[in-house]
Amino acid sequence: MQHSCWAGPNPDCGPTVPGGDTFFAMVRNELAFAQPTDFTTPLKQSDMIRDWEDVNQLEQTSANPQAIISNINAFQTKVDNWVVNADLKKELNEE
Repeated sequence: MQHSCWAGPNPDCGPTVPGGDTFFAMVRNELAFAQPTDFTTPLKQSDMIRDWEDVNQLEQTSANPQAIISNINAFQTKVDNWVVNADLKKELNEE
């Protein structure tokens, strides 16, 4: 599996992405303002928003870092599988 830029620093990922709350908000806003037709089914949009909020909750607690990375990787897989709009997928993968 290809290394995800979501899972931590990687020189192949280009510029450093914003951290913390800014990064969370950027991804959440991309999902929230997307069209339901940008996903394999409209329900996937709300599922992905909820999943991203769960990742943020883990980051706000003293959760095991491996659990956070695992959830981020699972979210990345959902982006790859559930987002059908190429522009949105590209935006989510660049953030």
